Amino acid sequence: MQPAIPVPGHAGVRLPIVVELKKGWHYEEASGSFAHGRQRFDPAEALPAGAQVTQRFPAGSIPPRTTQERELARFVQLVLPPDDVPAKYLDLVQRWPCVANAYVIPPPSLPSLPQA
Repeated sequence: MQPAIPVPGHAGVRLPIVVELKKGWHYEEASGSFAHGRQRFDPAEALPAGAQVTQRFPAGSIPPRTTQERELARFVQLVLPPDDVPAKYLDLVQRWPCVANAYVIPPPSLPSLPQA
C-alpha cells in the first residue's frame, strides 16, 4: 500500500455529510424539503446559510423505477459552507425524522511520491 498525505487545507475540498433516508422518504428539490406522504421536513432552519442538499446519485427528471434506483435515491449529501465543520452538525442531522443513517466521509488524501 502506498503511503498518502492529506490534501492541503487551502485546496477548498469540503467534506459532505452523507445521509441515508428512511424508506419512503425522498428529497424534493423544488421545495428544498424531505417528504414522506403528507409528512414534510424542512432542513433549512437547522443548517447554516449557504448549506446545500444534493442527491448523492442524481436520478434526473425520471422517478426511480427499479428497486436499485429507489435505494440509490435514498442517499443525499449535505454540503456545508467552507468554514463549517461537518462533524458539528452530525448529531443534529442523525435526529431528523427522515434520517436512517448519516456520516461524514473520511478526508481525502493524495499518494505520496516514492523516496528516491
